[in-house]
Amino acid sequence: MATWLKQMPAVDEFLTIDKQHVRFVDQRDLGHHQVYGVDFGAVDLRRFIEEFLLPSPLLQGLPRDDDPRRVVLNVRRGDYYSDPVYRGQYSFDIVEYVRSALEVARRQHPVDSVHVVSDDIGWCRDRLGWLSTDSTTTFAEPGQPVNHFREVAGASRLILANSTFSYWAAYVSNVVHGTDPARVIAPWFHNRLSRHGAAWQLDPRWTVIKEIRGGWDA
Repeated sequence: MATWLKQMPAVDEFLTIDKQHVRFVDQRDLGHHQVYGVDFGAVDLRRFIEEFLLPSPLLQGLPRDDDPRRVVLNVRRGDYYSDPVYRGQYSFDIVEYVRSALEVARRQHPVDSVHVVSDDIGWCRDRLGWLSTDSTTTFAEPGQPVNHFREVAGASRLILANSTFSYWAAYVSNVVHGTDPARVIAPWFHNRLSRHGAAWQLDPRWTVIKEIRGGWDA
């Protein structure tokens, strides 16, 4: 977390504590606290983002992408696919998901260009090259996750991955742009550990891809 906390000094100062300062007798409240509509909602998110994130170095000078015909696609690979345990929990057919999500995006509004942001750009170039058949396609430069987060959060039209990186970028995007949240497209699936695979972090106003060809376990 050190890299991220340097980018969010208010979060570091007021909302986190180093483990060396946690005493043996302190009460622990274990849980993820990520359920949208239970642990937090749209009002909580807006307040947190406006008070703690927008003034932070993380989002200072955030490049805004208001082009209604441009979609930013976030693809999560990394340990979701390289680690056998995580692969069993989080993996799905990304290619089929992207196909389904783009079909929905084009029904909402024309798509002229797609910008791909990922922790594995090489894989995306190899497996998602077909995107350029119908749209101008660009790929983010490999680099720091902080910079990738800014690219995703700054866009008004998004196709998300099944990761909290994507969810948080979309939360920020909704506040920054104030546009129709339905322009955020997210996978129904998060992981196989709970809720029969369903993501619990999704804003109900987003457009959710509930099924993909072959199913989430293909």
